[in-house]
Amino acid sequence: MLENGPSKRTARQAAESEVMTVQRILCLRLPNWPIQALRRRLRQSGQDQTAVALHTPVKDAPQIAPAKSTVNLDDLQFLRDIYPAARSGPAIVAVSTDAFTQGVRPGLPLAEARSLAVPVQQTRPKPSQGKRPAQAPEAAAAVLFYEWNSNQDRQELTELSDLARRFAPIVGLDEMPMPDSLLLDITGCAPLFGGEPALGRELIRDLRLSGYSGIAAFADSIAAAWAFAHWEVPQTPHRGRGSPAGLAATPVAGMAGQPDFPWLRISLPDQQLQDLQNLPLTACRMPVADLQILQHLGISSIGQLLKLPVPDLPSRLSAQAVLRTQQLHGVRPEAINPIPELSPIRSEWCAEYPAQGLRDLQWILAGLSQSISEQLIQRKRLCSTIECVFDIGEGKTVTLTSGLVRPEASAELLTDVTSLRLEFLVIRSIRNRRTSDEAGKPEEGASDFAVLENIPVHRVTMTVNSLGIPPSRQRDLFGDDERVSWTDELSTLLSRLSGRLGEENVRYITERPDPRPEMSTVSQKFPDAAQPGSSLATEKLLAALTQPDRSPSGDAQLAETSARSRVKTSRGSTAKVSQAMQRSAGQTSHGQSIEIASKFKKKPVPPTETGPPRPIRLFAEPIDISAAFHQNSAGRQFQPPAGQSTHEGLAAGTDNRSRLQRINIRALGQTWSIEHWSLPERIQTGWWTDSPCHRDYFQVTDTSGGRLWIFQDLQSSKWYLHGIFD
Repeated sequence: MLENGPSKRTARQAAESEVMTVQRILCLRLPNWPIQALRRRLRQSGQDQTAVALHTPVKDAPQIAPAKSTVNLDDLQFLRDIYPAARSGPAIVAVSTDAFTQGVRPGLPLAEARSLAVPVQQTRPKPSQGKRPAQAPEAAAAVLFYEWNSNQDRQELTELSDLARRFAPIVGLDEMPMPDSLLLDITGCAPLFGGEPALGRELIRDLRLSGYSGIAAFADSIAAAWAFAHWEVPQTPHRGRGSPAGLAATPVAGMAGQPDFPWLRISLPDQQLQDLQNLPLTACRMPVADLQILQHLGISSIGQLLKLPVPDLPSRLSAQAVLRTQQLHGVRPEAINPIPELSPIRSEWCAEYPAQGLRDLQWILAGLSQSISEQLIQRKRLCSTIECVFDIGEGKTVTLTSGLVRPEASAELLTDVTSLRLEFLVIRSIRNRRTSDEAGKPEEGASDFAVLENIPVHRVTMTVNSLGIPPSRQRDLFGDDERVSWTDELSTLLSRLSGRLGEENVRYITERPDPRPEMSTVSQKFPDAAQPGSSLATEKLLAALTQPDRSPSGDAQLAETSARSRVKTSRGSTAKVSQAMQRSAGQTSHGQSIEIASKFKKKPVPPTETGPPRPIRLFAEPIDISAAFHQNSAGRQFQPPAGQSTHEGLAAGTDNRSRLQRINIRALGQTWSIEHWSLPERIQTGWWTDSPCHRDYFQVTDTSGGRLWIFQDLQSSKWYLHGIFD
């Protein structure tokens, strides 16, 4: 039991870490949103009406004056698809609970709804003598009708996103017509609030304190979270999107039994497909025409829809319906379109006397960065991108944009990034202007930042794009503090380099499985801090760059691989390495030299065998040095012995080695006199490669101790210089 304990605990921790990396989406729905927004506006104006209803404009405003219309055309078209009565005249859009009890329903013509809303006057019978008159029934409140303003509803829903920003770094608006929901990317945010149930309760509590009621649904994708949030509960006023029929009899397994159901609905990670089975078809965001086709086919739930063969769907359904089905399956990704901040973090400089010159502007940027840092700390946010606007008068401005590799709030770092970026752009613009003047052809946009050195600047505005949740920098309870400091130092260095050189010029190198040395590495840009999901990717990348594999067997494994590749002969026979060779000493852990099962096994290992297998400097294009091998010191052209390949001739026989030692390689304005040769290393590609490669590489040492990496192309028999060991 004691032996199995640590392994089980490690497996559980690994499983928890896997769960933490799964994308999680929260859909915050405000049921009957047009009525909620209307009643809030009425309360602000001193009116508290409970029986209210909204209707489309009496006159079709979009046809008369589209610029003055209060109704979004997409919302109006969606409403007409649901309620045919809205096509010929004004119709009811949404009703409150009190109006619903009086018979006013969404979709009714306005005239019919008005007749239902007028209380019927009942004649009171004359009381008989000696009897107490019966108490008259309480008259229902008259329903008040208001014109629907969908543009104002959208604007208020967008403004409500500020309430949810402290729960997620990315908040977006529902892209469906007649939106009533906000979408939050809460990946990695739930542990900061004590879990998803605690996050949902706190969000709903803040929503109720603001005078609204809502439903919070958690899932792995936007499509599933939207479906769970729009699962209509029976006896709830709705606006025609969901249907309460049959839901009470077939609740979602495990979700209806949650303590805070129905206003808090949580689908556990990797369980959304099972939870979607019994949901009604109206929760899949399909067009009305496609829903009618599926209902004619007898499909009434999402589970039945997901069982249909996806390749056959385009023959019956529209492209949008097929896309919604694929999103429910999880095979088509869907991103949240973030809402810009309504009150961005901004700082401005404006003085009586203008600023002029690079030093003045850098001093101003330092002061603005300090103000921005204080605002970030006060709001508990981090900066990801910075935008500085320089007003040079006459309506002309110059805009500088810079980003951070990892979101930060340090005033010193913001100052360094903006100052270095401005200095780089000004110097480059001045240099480009001089070059274009000498050539006589002015380059467009080359002098944009050069004007800041000569023209006075009257106003400087700095605005930052901020993120609300900082990335997790320590994942272990008893983690190593050194790892955190190294990642911080690296992110700070990369941010300063990005400011100095530009984000496109700061890259990191990754390997790819290609035997050709010039194709084995690729440079990539660092993730953009403003993009969704970039915080976790940046943290993983910084940890990988600052935490190389320091396992005891790492060096021995690398040395063994290098030794095997270096001693491979032309016939394909590979040297048998008795034990792993250490890269620094060229010997095994027991001090024994490497045994080679070939005809070279009794010969000593040349000095070039003890170094790293690859050069530090690798040329993008190999340099042709074939001229040095065509003529030796005696003036005769070098030819390998008959019946042997070139590299066999180099390795066998003292005569050939002595000839090669007298070869002088001239390249890059320098001459190397070869003294030692290593064993050959063959590199070749498969038959499927577009550019086949068949090469024999050698490490050669000259008389001064310099080492070169040369190869012979076995197809053309030419020699090339590919790298230098510094």
